[in-house]
Amino acid sequence: MAIAGYEKNTEQCRQKCKKLRAEYQKAFAKRSRAGDVAASIRDMQASDERRQEREEERLDHRHRVAREEALQDAIDARLHEDERAMQQMAQVAAFNTAFLQTFSQMVQAFGHRNPVLCRDPAIQGLTL
Repeated sequence: MAIAGYEKNTEQCRQKCKKLRAEYQKAFAKRSRAGDVAASIRDMQASDERRQEREEERLDHRHRVAREEALQDAIDARLHEDERAMQQMAQVAAFNTAFLQTFSQMVQAFGHRNPVLCRDPAIQGLTL
C-alpha cells in the first residue's frame, strides 16, 4: 500500500473498519433501546397515516358498494311499484268496461219498459 501512496498498512485499515463498525453498532443499538423519540414518533405517525388511509379506502369502498346496493334496491322497488300500478290500471279499465256494458244494458232494458226514461234528453244522448 505504501507503493500506491497510502501511509497505512492493511492491518491498520482493518482495525479502523472494526472500530467504526463497532461504534455504528453501539449507536444503532442505543438508538433502538433508548429510542430516538422524535424518530419513533415520526415512524408511528407515518404508520398511523398509512393505516388511516387504508381504512378510509376500505370504508369508501364499503360505502360505494352500499350506495350501489341501495340504488339497485330503489330501482327494483320502483319497477315493482310501476308493475303493480300497471296491474291496477288494467283491473280498473276491465272494471270500467264491464260496468259500462252492464249500465248500458240496464239503460236499454229500462228504456223499453219505461218510455219516460227514453224521453229524458240526458239519457237519450247515451249510446254505448
